[in-house]
Amino acid sequence: WPAMIALFTAGPSSPFFLFNTFVLLEAAYRWGFAETLVTAGAEIVLYIAGALLTNPEAGNAFFVEAPNLEVNRLIMRGLYLLIMGYLLGYLGRQEKIRRFELSRIAGLMIKVQSETGLRGALQTVLEDACYLFGSDRAVLVLREISSDRFYLWEAWRDSATRELTIGSTELDYSERPEYQFDSPARAWLLRRGDANEQGKSYELRAMGSEGADAETSKWNPPEPFLQSRRFGALLGADFEFRSDWEGTLLLLDPELGPDPDSALRFLQVVMQ
Repeated sequence: WPAMIALFTAGPSSPFFLFNTFVLLEAAYRWGFAETLVTAGAEIVLYIAGALLTNPEAGNAFFVEAPNLEVNRLIMRGLYLLIMGYLLGYLGRQEKIRRFELSRIAGLMIKVQSETGLRGALQTVLEDACYLFGSDRAVLVLREISSDRFYLWEAWRDSATRELTIGSTELDYSERPEYQFDSPARAWLLRRGDANEQGKSYELRAMGSEGADAETSKWNPPEPFLQSRRFGALLGADFEFRSDWEGTLLLLDPELGPDPDSALRFLQVVMQ
């Protein structure tokens, strides 16, 4: 419709060019980022087609007073549409991510509150964490502060049936060093790779409680854990509950998407 209106209202110089913004806004919040860019491209094609059809040299078939075709204005308005499509598509995608996160957190809180006891709540947290981050394996290390007892919860998904199995056990003193991470921040992401100049065979990204980058140069993950587990990426978060419990949630090989920082922030919020 904006392209049709432009044909009868001064063509490429139409004052109704702004209507294209509403089309992009609708595409951004109804579909997504890629679809919004496609919509912007379609608008540009229609805009150029309308400019050619309303050009006096092309027959001037659509309105009475046809202005001369200004190539610079045509190019600039096409760029405006492309930039606006990118910005609105990005904002629309971020809004969808926020809505998804809020709905999943609300659902998780309802499930946890409906469970009776710590065991049922922890099982729910592990199940939802594996689902939210696309991980087939998860480890939850829990420490009871008053008694200094350590508990290990593990979740793994069967490759054939895709069913998630959850088991728990108490760690003795000899097993504890493998799971004591002494994490550098509330949430962090570890990727395995080739050894660097410092001799570390991993890359670490850590985020503090305020969302800022955390200092990681002095931190090393437990070597026994790295040797006993096969993974390419490890997403972790520390948490504590009053003065009774503290622990670490570890998600092996999660699906992080194009923005790992978003996954770190989301994991922080989930654990809080």
